[in-house]
Amino acid sequence: MTAPADATATHRLRRWLGGAAGLVVLVLLAASAIQRPAVPLAHAEPASPSAVVWNYLAALRAGDPETALGYADSISLLGASQDLLVPAALSDDWTASRVVARQQDDQTAIVDVTITATDGTAQQGRFWLAASDGGWRILNPLVQVNFGRLPMGFVELNGVTTEAELVWLFPGAYHAYGASDLLRVGAPTYVVAPAATFDLQPDVRYYLPTVELTEAGVAALHDQLRDWIDGCAATGEPFPAGNCPFGAGSAEEGTIYVLDGWYDANGATVSWQVVTYPQVRLAQADHAFAGQLMVPGELRISGTARPLYEDGPEQFASRCTVWLRDLSITMPEPDRFRFDVDLDRADTACGSAQFWH
Repeated sequence: MTAPADATATHRLRRWLGGAAGLVVLVLLAASAIQRPAVPLAHAEPASPSAVVWNYLAALRAGDPETALGYADSISLLGASQDLLVPAALSDDWTASRVVARQQDDQTAIVDVTITATDGTAQQGRFWLAASDGGWRILNPLVQVNFGRLPMGFVELNGVTTEAELVWLFPGAYHAYGASDLLRVGAPTYVVAPAATFDLQPDVRYYLPTVELTEAGVAALHDQLRDWIDGCAATGEPFPAGNCPFGAGSAEEGTIYVLDGWYDANGATVSWQVVTYPQVRLAQADHAFAGQLMVPGELRISGTARPLYEDGPEQFASRCTVWLRDLSITMPEPDRFRFDVDLDRADTACGSAQFWH
């Protein structure tokens, strides 16, 4: 006969308490950790597991993480950022309901809960508790959330921002990326509750909403793309460095290719002029936006260089098309876009003779 899932999980929890607790203590000695403060429980001792969970969540809604952690066991914070474990990142626009003890003995307890935001977004969670001399303590008070697959290189929840990808969060409701007028996320209300299973490994979630640019975001994107092109053109180099999407030919060969000839890039003087800027639109991809070219750009190049296999410099001038193939766009900061092209895999350079005219 197969044991019920809760019974199996409780057996695993007992093994953890009896056999692996020493390992966790060693980790805590070597790492940053939240130690529970000496605060009294709101209910008379010994408080029930359900009462402990109620008090924990009530303290979080009140914006008091220190009091909340008085109901939690000591935990290791290795591997994720603590930047959002602050009162400013907490909100009270959510409620806890259906706080029910599903299983309890003299050592362990399981308490289920439903967390619901004011807009109706809900998430069920399960807290695991262990008995101690000070009463019942929550073993999984926090949740790890990974934001690293989004195009943004920062996390913003309830107006608090961090550059970390993997963060610790308290249970509750969070408004994601509401401080930026450039972004619109498909699921701005993010409700966090602990997972139904418990193990030694942290409970890691992924936040993967759809991400779009607002009208202001589209305008900022094209302004910054033009600045990127202008910055590359202003270098006056035949092969602008710094991930620029165009060049005058082959940097490896040191050769400038234009329609009316090939020139030695060594000692050459080059001037770039933007005729038209490329236009792109974005499609969300893994870790970035994929830039989809709508209209290619055009550049004019002129300068003085020595023709290959000839003596003496001469003037040259031509134009080329900027295709921006394999363009990847990210947002390392709330108001800044980063543009990347892979010149080894994509024909984004202006150097190919077929694009000169």
